Amino acid sequence: MEGSDGGLMIEAVILRNKDRKTFSDKWDGKTYTIPPGKMKAVPVAAAKHWLGDWDLKGPDLAADKRRALGRNGELPNLEIVSDEGESSEGKDETKGQE
Repeated sequence: MEGSDGGLMIEAVILRNKDRKTFSDKWDGKTYTIPPGKMKAVPVAAAKHWLGDWDLKGPDLAADKRRALGRNGELPNLEIVSDEGESSEGKDETKGQE
């Protein structure tokens, strides 16, 4: 799907960093950084990579949480603020701060 500006639209989720330290991780060759207390729209696939796939159920969910946990030894302290919508750029409260 293309956006009005011709850019590719992707399914996005808005995450809030609830930790005291800056969250930084990679997905699909891009580094995503969210300072403490700030929010950023990221691709749903990236959020599921970091947090585990919340659409899975039962043993599949548990296995994916273990996979996500095993990446860095702990799950990031990120809160899903909104999981609706699509974004070509993503809302970013951190613009100009990175």
